[in-house]
Amino acid sequence: MEENTNNLHNDKPHPNYWAAAYDFGQKNTESNYERFIKDGIWEYIRVKSGNKTAEINALNRIKKGDYIILRISVKKIKKTIIRAIGKVSGRINSCSFKVQWSSSKLWKMYFSYEGYDVYDGTIEEIKNAKFISEINEILRENWEKKMKDLNKYIDILGLKKNIILQGAPGTGKTYSTAAIALRIINDESKFDYSNHTTVMDEYQKKCKEGQIAFITFHQSMDYEDFVEGIKPKVENGNVVYNVEPGIFKQTCTSAKENPKDNYVLIIDEINRGNVAKIFGELITLIESDKRVLVENDDNANQHTIIVKLPYSKEPFSVPSNLYIIGTMNTTDRSTGTLDYVLRRRFSFVPILSTPVYEGDKVVGCEELNNYYGDNPLKDKANALFAKVYNFLSKSRK
Repeated sequence: MEENTNNLHNDKPHPNYWAAAYDFGQKNTESNYERFIKDGIWEYIRVKSGNKTAEINALNRIKKGDYIILRISVKKIKKTIIRAIGKVSGRINSCSFKVQWSSSKLWKMYFSYEGYDVYDGTIEEIKNAKFISEINEILRENWEKKMKDLNKYIDILGLKKNIILQGAPGTGKTYSTAAIALRIINDESKFDYSNHTTVMDEYQKKCKEGQIAFITFHQSMDYEDFVEGIKPKVENGNVVYNVEPGIFKQTCTSAKENPKDNYVLIIDEINRGNVAKIFGELITLIESDKRVLVENDDNANQHTIIVKLPYSKEPFSVPSNLYIIGTMNTTDRSTGTLDYVLRRRFSFVPILSTPVYEGDKVVGCEELNNYYGDNPLKDKANALFAKVYNFLSKSRK
């Protein structure tokens, strides 16, 4: 999908902006929100208090390219709280739409807009020019921040070939790996990396095509699973033992066979596995200057290493068009004993929590808002986060 990187919201014909509910008077409001974001949809559910005629008219007017804003409105204090912004990509039926939701991680989800029209219907058009301007600014900032972060990761990968994204649960490591992998493969600045649905759809497509490989490390994984090993197989009633390649060898082979394309191996929870046991002698080969150059790589001063694999006896090397992205949960105690060999061969990139501000004061964390939703524990968790964050900020001054 091609986007104008300077002004993502300028679609022709001119888009309309729709304030949409997701609670519909139900008790578990977060379930609808999570379902809409995950499935890339928005659907209309009739509530008794709504204006049926006006809402049906609005549904009929929604078109491809319009923006739907999931919101909560607090009429007593005249505030509208934005939860997500998405672009309509198609109509499913008269009451349901396909929506490409923007990644909520890149902007404060609980913005409050005072003095604007209060939108409390199930679906209604936003006509307040100032409100629309604020929405467009969020979309613009969303795109710019995403591209800035991606370019930083790409620059590191270009030099090191291996990075590890480290952060607490819920900070967006899994989504970031998908976006980085696509940026490495596609190298298209016009691809809409700020759109969660678009990114994940393209990511799944590339996984099926084999250009992106994914594996999760665990304590029982070993060299035979990751590189190659002897596996039993029944043929004509007899058990035979064949040497079978693991995901690492398979990905390296594909990358060598297609030197004009980049390949990505994503290792989730990389700190959970025994690195020495899993990589074996190949841990040296993943260093950027120990790899075999491919034709689209112009790096110089290489010290290529080729080894003979223990089972197949084949010569093996790691191509320069393979990029390795690991993720690491910093709350896991196993990070304290992370193999130094791994630390030396990977660049570690922190994925930080996103503070929520009221003015200049930090009052919470976006990831906590995501996690807790309407749970009353959210306020306590945000208060604790703000206390720690503000204390650390003062200590650094």
